[in-house]
Amino acid sequence: MAYHERQRLQLCALHTLNNLFQEQAFTQDDLALLPGSSNPGAADEAARQFLLDVQRELQGALIFLVRDAAAPN
Repeated sequence: MAYHERQRLQLCALHTLNNLFQEQAFTQDDLALLPGSSNPGAADEAARQFLLDVQRELQGALIFLVRDAAAPN
């Protein structure tokens, strides 16, 4: 069964990373240690955009895998 964290609060990066690693690999405290986490701004926006890009690419790959698995041999 796939691991999936439901979105809560404003922890998009945390949930995206844990869903990507398919386990609770990171906590809110772990992300607080990252540079720029105490000063929201451009660095946070760049990290957020990177995670959205990764998520989009993974979704595309998953769709490809599902289509390929469903294709007649």
